[in-house]
Amino acid sequence: MRCKHNILLFAVLTTGLLIAGCEKKELAPNPEEHEEFVRLAYAADEDVFPEGFYREEDQASTTYYVNTISITPPLDRGNEWIELHTDDEHQARTWVELSRANSSGQTVPQGASQTVKYFEYPALMASGHVIRFRVHKSSYFEPMLDKFNRDKTIGRYNGVMDMASVAELIQYLWVNYNMSIGGYQIGGNRVLEAEGTEDDAKYSYRIRLLSITYGDWGLHDVIYVNDYYFSLSKATGILRHEETAEIAEIRGHYNEGGM
Repeated sequence: MRCKHNILLFAVLTTGLLIAGCEKKELAPNPEEHEEFVRLAYAADEDVFPEGFYREEDQASTTYYVNTISITPPLDRGNEWIELHTDDEHQARTWVELSRANSSGQTVPQGASQTVKYFEYPALMASGHVIRFRVHKSSYFEPMLDKFNRDKTIGRYNGVMDMASVAELIQYLWVNYNMSIGGYQIGGNRVLEAEGTEDDAKYSYRIRLLSITYGDWGLHDVIYVNDYYFSLSKATGILRHEETAEIAEIRGHYNEGGM
């Protein structure tokens, strides 16, 4: 039996990790309140982000943040994957060159730039695709999340402490898949809502994501709606992914065909 799958590019230098699933149970017919979720799951002409949500200017190339794995020769790699940060441009360039040498095959540098968030070094692959190698600026964000040994702590924010700036940080990390929690915008996925609140101790933020897993022949697709909750301490700047709450698991389109 063959499945139709969502594909998630977890490592985008030379290989991809295939994340797939087939429907494991028959869902009941959808109640009326789920009809809009079903429509959005297949609405290719609508934006995948709410108005005002952070987005990258260059949508065609791939962003890759250098890390403890990418800078290390394959035979010397350990069980730790943490993105790197510095405010030293020379150090950032060195890490990028190590990543190009140890992880990306043959790529041709295409210059350099920087923002308040990162250093960036685009490189051209033989296929013509551009990888934008990046290094976080410590003055903005210090990653702490180990993608091989995940916990709730994502990193430390060192930027402006107000709700708008914290929201931009979380959206920026989400769009670039730094948090490794399913934020990567692949086919059928869209952010439905994003909202933040604050109290004396912390900023809180919620992102509602709609995603879809395509079923095998003779089965329905499954549409998921989940809320991702984040907090950022005003005292320490530590950003955490507190929880993911399931809002709905919905029966999608039926897939005809088969052997």
